Amino acid sequence: TKTLIQSSANVIKITELVVGNTIKVVKTDYNNNPELYYGVVTDLINTGEKSYVQLSIYKRAYNRIESESVLYNGEKNIDIFPATPGEVREFLSEAAVAMRKSFEDKERELVEEQRKVEAVEAFVSGEKAKELTTTSFTELTQEEFSQLKQGETDASN
Repeated sequence: TKTLIQSSANVIKITELVVGNTIKVVKTDYNNNPELYYGVVTDLINTGEKSYVQLSIYKRAYNRIESESVLYNGEKNIDIFPATPGEVREFLSEAAVAMRKSFEDKERELVEEQRKVEAVEAFVSGEKAKELTTTSFTELTQEEFSQLKQGETDASN
């Protein structure tokens, strides 16, 4: 795969970073799998001897966006690539739609759970219990039931 990618894609080297630049960052997860983040350069710090770049980066994770602010020192090699503001906007827009749907689903679930809680609380507080009645019933001994059953059987024959 590496050979195929290298023969197909141009090498991209960022030559200048400015606060507000939109970027893509490739980080590896705990299983060493690459993950793509989109982000923005939020700060550049240079003491003359030490340098740092601060990034706000975003990654889609299921129906939500994970975001983090990271500070890299100039000694660390990071896989950072240019991205257009349109790419970042599209990424965040698609994620926002998924997040909105997830939020609305959870909101419906919450409304249903609230209804259940209110029903139980109404019963416990006695408000609903005032409307309740005991079911009508007849209590028979087993012998009485057997005699009644025998009488029904005889009557049907």
